Amino acid sequence: MAKRGNVARLEATSIKADLEIQLDAANKARGDKLTQSVEFLKSQLEIAEKKYLTVNGYMQARSTYEQALFGEEGFEAELPAKANLQARGMASIVKGLAKKLDKTHVDDLDESFLDGLLIEDFALVERTIDEVVQQLLVINLLQNIGPAIDDIVSFRVSTDEGIAVLQTELLNHADPRDAIPGQMTVQELDV
Repeated sequence: MAKRGNVARLEATSIKADLEIQLDAANKARGDKLTQSVEFLKSQLEIAEKKYLTVNGYMQARSTYEQALFGEEGFEAELPAKANLQARGMASIVKGLAKKLDKTHVDDLDESFLDGLLIEDFALVERTIDEVVQQLLVINLLQNIGPAIDDIVSFRVSTDEGIAVLQTELLNHADPRDAIPGQMTVQELDV
């Protein structure tokens, strides 16, 4: 009879050790993947900042002005300077996002990271053409970096759920004799 008890205890210890290995591996994989994803997002922001300061950024701002001004007259002379200013403004916005990302812990990163970039209730007040162009450029930026943030959040949530399952299973396989005095075991909590 004692032999069966020892075998059962050995099997439980083996399952517990297996679960601990899985939990450690899941935590490490989570950390590695999230770090890698945040680093990728940072590199994308750095590339975007540089892009806005090149002819590509200038042309994106200029073509956005041309679309917004369709049919309007009298802006041709101002267009180059305005496009240049908008491109530099977008580079500054992206640089600010990169700094904000450096200060944001990966577990706090979510859609709210992009809050404040779009003017809420934009259409409720009359806006200048410069504000229209700036918001159109911001929307384009958000369409490019928003999915990367969504991917980070989605991965973090699903991984955390998997880790929670492993932790619960590990608690279910805990040996009551291993409990710290005064600490309740899973079996006692189920009562």
